[in-house]
Amino acid sequence: MDRMLPTGPATVFGRLSRQHLALVAVAVLALSAGCAGFVSDDSADDSAPLGSVPADADGVTHVEPAVLTDSVTESVVEEALDSDAVSESDADWGTWEDTLTQFENETDIALDDVHSMTTFTGSVDGEELYTGTIFKTDLDWETLQAAGEEDVEFEETSYNGVTVYETDEEMFDDSSWVADFGDGTFAVGTDAAVKDVIDTREGDAPGIDAELQDLYEGTTDGYVRAATTLSDEQAEMANSITSEGGGFGELFAPEVEAVTMSYHTEDDQLNAETDVVFNSSDGAETYAGFLEPFLSPSSLDEDPDPEEQPIEWLLDSTTVDSSEDRVTLAFRAGPENLVTALEAAEDADTEWSELFGDELIDQAIAAD
Repeated sequence: MDRMLPTGPATVFGRLSRQHLALVAVAVLALSAGCAGFVSDDSADDSAPLGSVPADADGVTHVEPAVLTDSVTESVVEEALDSDAVSESDADWGTWEDTLTQFENETDIALDDVHSMTTFTGSVDGEELYTGTIFKTDLDWETLQAAGEEDVEFEETSYNGVTVYETDEEMFDDSSWVADFGDGTFAVGTDAAVKDVIDTREGDAPGIDAELQDLYEGTTDGYVRAATTLSDEQAEMANSITSEGGGFGELFAPEVEAVTMSYHTEDDQLNAETDVVFNSSDGAETYAGFLEPFLSPSSLDEDPDPEEQPIEWLLDSTTVDSSEDRVTLAFRAGPENLVTALEAAEDADTEWSELFGDELIDQAIAAD
């Protein structure tokens, strides 16, 4: 089976502002470009420090540095900046290179001094607030502090033998911690999350859950890789949103247990992949079977034009495949065609009944 709508990476960083720490601005800047990371340094270790991720994490996202200088990713950004939507706006975006240069000038941080970031999220004792990011850099604390805003004060202390900087500036209504491990590695996040990173690195607390680690390591190698497991409550909520809020009624309601994603480029195309893991092979088969008629309608042209038939082109650029208890969704496209299709889709006058057929549309409406 094939055809699936594009799925992009989804990463939760929390509301850490630039005055908390300049590193977070690097993360926000990078990801705002769309599946971005940091400038490449082949000699740097850009692997995910899974051994430092705490056991209470139920989601982990890792960004490698090479993506900002990857030719395909850069082309996507440049094509987007050249699009009519951007050129007709009041904002002066400039070029992608201008954006990176401006960031470096404003922070006095060279992007190639930041090698990777690994963000984890979770919950502890029912609390919603548990998130942190581990950065690998060639920077020291003084450089990071100088890059932040002057009115933010940090109090230096220590925890389990590691230097910690605490600020009253809140993240999700909680205090923010920065742990400095002295080798260019920093952990930023809520105090509970940063404490757990320190304890895990020091061998005083268990590390990442084995299931989550297996899920992450099973993703396609790429610039961005992510994995998350869903609790019973989260799975029930996702199921409710899909079956009720999504307008599908009882047509589709299998239980999702985990989701993974990755982003890489190959042969001048970007590749975004997502795996949805269900509680059974029947659930995966049901999901894939439900998507098939919507994503591979019999009326779909063999080679649709991205400007004239943007919706059809997006469908043609996607695939869905099921194996055992998971469904793999993949989107592959060249930069120019992708931006052209997305821009054209905003004004597309698609005849849905002609594309999917009245019977399928009536079925979906009746299920709502």
